[in-house]
Amino acid sequence: MDLRTALAIHEAGHAVIASRGGLPIRYVTLAARTKGSAAHVKMRDEETEHSIWDSMAFSAAGPIAHDIASGCRDRVFVTEGGGHDFDELLIDARFTRAAIRCGARPERGLPQRATVRQIAVVAWADTFRRVVADYGAILAVADALLRSRRALTGSVIRGLVEGAATVEPLPHAHLAETFWPPRFMPPGAWTR
Repeated sequence: MDLRTALAIHEAGHAVIASRGGLPIRYVTLAARTKGSAAHVKMRDEETEHSIWDSMAFSAAGPIAHDIASGCRDRVFVTEGGGHDFDELLIDARFTRAAIRCGARPERGLPQRATVRQIAVVAWADTFRRVVADYGAILAVADALLRSRRALTGSVIRGLVEGAATVEPLPHAHLAETFWPPRFMPPGAWTR
């Protein structure tokens, strides 16, 4: 898979899961103007109600879609390309752990003393199921990104997601579910 296709699938994963979670997408582009970034999903500057689980799903969706599309064979590249995404997921998992320890009711079968790693594993598995369920939409958005010379707006993304056919991911897709935490990340990152 070439780099542009990998970027398109990665960003499409973010965009589709954001759209399904009700996160306010402004646009998705493969031609980012931000230094150090080749592509990104830009959110609208507005306050919306969404769960921390939707935020963690947004962060994990790009690397999961990318991992599935690469045949789960280039995980160093997936991890390096998703470094910011893993950092954001880690921040949200830490926030969730703090909320649980301050009295918030744990969700998704987590124990009262859930660790950051346990929270991240649950969020990753939940996002994996979402990505597999919407794999057709991810491919449709990736294809539109590759064909477009411009950014795709949030309304275009929503239209593509709603009109996408159901597509079964490749047979090896199940391997992406067990890719958490990435074995290429620093060992102590999940214990702080």
